[in-house]
Amino acid sequence: MEVSFNELDARLKKAARGAGLSWGLAEEFAKALLYLAQSNIALDCRVVEFLEDPSSVELLSDWCYQLDLGLPLEASGRLSQAQQQVLEGFVRRANRPAASFSQRASVDSEAWEQLRSLEFKTYAPESEISRLKGAGAGVSDND
Repeated sequence: MEVSFNELDARLKKAARGAGLSWGLAEEFAKALLYLAQSNIALDCRVVEFLEDPSSVELLSDWCYQLDLGLPLEASGRLSQAQQQVLEGFVRRANRPAASFSQRASVDSEAWEQLRSLEFKTYAPESEISRLKGAGAGVSDND
């Protein structure tokens, strides 16, 4: 399926946050994958697989650190296919190769729905208590 880059950016950040990443790492994760999508590389379920792998958080932190310092991106040990895909996004972002960017992102529909379910973990639960605390329209929705 084809989605706008803004939609993809928002969903990736929220899904990464729903998977337990800090907002900073979630943003870096989204930037790397957006760079892949803009380079005409379709995103698939490996994106979600990366987010669900506990060892990926440490890798992501290391890659962000290396990127901030301008060091060559390296991975120690063997990487899964999902980790390789995300690393490729970081490498492309760091090297900023001249690429012909597409107008929209290509995302596997199953991956899109899996990202959506992770994104929902960031939302406040719908209840009277959450409305009283400011979530949603509040107690009276009089639009």
